[in-house]
Amino acid sequence: MTVCAFVAPYLMPATLDFVAAAAYLPGVRLALITTESASRLPDPLRAALAGHWRIDSPLDPNETAGAVRGPTRQLGPVGRLLGSLEQLQVPLARVREALGIEGDGFVTVRDRDTDVVREALQRLISDITIEVGPREKELAS
Repeated sequence: MTVCAFVAPYLMPATLDFVAAAAYLPGVRLALITTESASRLPDPLRAALAGHWRIDSPLDPNETAGAVRGPTRQLGPVGRLLGSLEQLQVPLARVREALGIEGDGFVTVRDRDTDVVREALQRLISDITIEVGPREKELAS
């Protein structure tokens, strides 16, 4: 059995679908880390979870790392750390690296981060010099 921790800051319907899909995978013991109370979970999903840990700031890698240590103490080593929210990917990568959890690390995730990619493309574009000839100037006016 693989212990997985799923970080879901808010238990929105789409997020609950992701959590349920992970909770019902064969061979997985799923621990949920969230800002919300376990009472917000549907009863069947709550029963399928191996545990629930509440935190205040899931975007804080230190707080999330502390929460991941809970399942490690109670269920065994966390083998996977998941989250479906895009804004969580960099903090989760930092936690994976800090705790030695398999998966994408900070550099890999950072390079896919849309803001980082956008800034890199803007730097590349600003370095490009386009030479405009008389014909192009005429078309532009």
